[in-house]
Amino acid sequence: MRAGSELYLPVREGVYWVRIRVPALPDKPRRQGIGALVAPENRETLPTDAVFIAGPCSFELFWDGRSIWRNGVVGADPASEIPGRLDNLVPIPADLLGPGGHVVAVRISNWNYNFSAPRAGFYIALENYAERLVYETRAPILPLAGASAAAVAAAVCVALHRLTDRRRSLLVCGALSLSVALFCFLIAWRWLHNDTYDWFAPRLIAITCTVTLICGLQAWLLLELFAIPRRGRWLAALAPLVLAAWFSSPYHAVIGLWIYRSMLVFSIVAAGWAMWRGRTGARWVLAGALIGLVSVQLGWDNRGFVSPAFLGAFGVQLLGLLVSLGVQVGEDRRQARAAVLTAARLEIELLKKNIQPHFLMNTLTTIMEVIEQEPKSAVALIEALAGEFRILARVSAEKLIPLGQELELCRAHIRIMSLRRGVACALETEGLGENTPVPPALFHTLIEGGLTHQRPRNGELKFTLAGEVASGASRYTLIAHGENPPQAGPPPKDGTGLRYVKARLEESFAGRWSLHAGPVAEGWRTVIEIGAPGGKVAT
Repeated sequence: MRAGSELYLPVREGVYWVRIRVPALPDKPRRQGIGALVAPENRETLPTDAVFIAGPCSFELFWDGRSIWRNGVVGADPASEIPGRLDNLVPIPADLLGPGGHVVAVRISNWNYNFSAPRAGFYIALENYAERLVYETRAPILPLAGASAAAVAAAVCVALHRLTDRRRSLLVCGALSLSVALFCFLIAWRWLHNDTYDWFAPRLIAITCTVTLICGLQAWLLLELFAIPRRGRWLAALAPLVLAAWFSSPYHAVIGLWIYRSMLVFSIVAAGWAMWRGRTGARWVLAGALIGLVSVQLGWDNRGFVSPAFLGAFGVQLLGLLVSLGVQVGEDRRQARAAVLTAARLEIELLKKNIQPHFLMNTLTTIMEVIEQEPKSAVALIEALAGEFRILARVSAEKLIPLGQELELCRAHIRIMSLRRGVACALETEGLGENTPVPPALFHTLIEGGLTHQRPRNGELKFTLAGEVASGASRYTLIAHGENPPQAGPPPKDGTGLRYVKARLEESFAGRWSLHAGPVAEGWRTVIEIGAPGGKVAT
């Protein structure tokens, strides 16, 4: 009994006794710190002067026939019993600490034991009072440190979401971190408050529910983090494992262990898939899950949720998730900065393209010819040219502008080209919201490309721009109704205009846009979707 004895006692069966004979009171070796390598014969010893009892019951403790402690009130039925505290450190009176043998007797009742298990654990050990008191005081430090770290991680995730990046995975990670903080706090609560034993079951149920919540949130985070398709199937594969864990044992420590194992296996499979598909940060999640699984398998002991292996595995896995998320955010921010620089360079190129000498010379030459033949048309051409430059100067430095301004810019350019080329050019729109934000010169650039490369059909070159909203994404379809020029050789690479369009879309809607363009029977069609996550760019 010097090292402690754990018994499993019947529950709700009345009042009964437990008697233990102690041949002598040997000195107790002082507890060593974690990882200390001290030979047993060289360890400092302390006198045994206390009994430590932990168990869900009310009891009365007798030492050599004398009552020395009462924990609650032992009762013959539920009405007469008053639940006692879960943990008890009992000093042994000095006059009972003789060197000879002793008899420890415990009178027990546990009518308020509210688990479904048919037996209850009962731990009793001989201790040094001062040393055990220090141990019990220090016991909540590890889970409280974990709760604090997880709470800080949750705050950082929320702050990043609000201040830098509105991605949903940051909010899910914040909720996951907050759940881990709650789990650690519930673990520490046993030492912080030492409830009566009838609150032991509700606390363990709350802990197990929290582990289940952590499992679900981590699965959701992995699906969000790595943009895993068919998410319903992944969750459907995890749900039976978690449900089976709830019925695997009457003991919540075992239930929590199996739930956590299910989460680790799911994480390993999901991270492995993400690594195979080249997702950023997947290796950190995989490493954290593997370390967590090995830690739990090798280090699990009868302390259950309080086991350092269990708490350490939680910490390592959460750290892997945070590092992966941080790597992704950093990479996306780098790409966003690169997109901004590219957009700035292409903005200059766009302005240069619209004010380059041959464009102005051709337009001025057209104005000179029109002035001699039809002065009113020349005035209209000058007004259209000035209007286009005026709009370009106003919107070129903006990240987003109302669609109405974009359409005004497009129509100004179409008026210029209609007068210059002597071809009837027009823009028709359908289903567009004038106040919808779009990058500046987005459709202007595409229309300019159509005017440059498309041949008129039946003496006219018409553009139609239609908009619709489906599944939370805005879809724009631009069709240039004309004759496509014959293509010789491989498809040409993206020109300045198309590179500008893609850079502007990535700058404003990073990772949430797609562009598809190609010939159709009517001419050339370009489809842009904005708001769909994980869209691939195809041209």
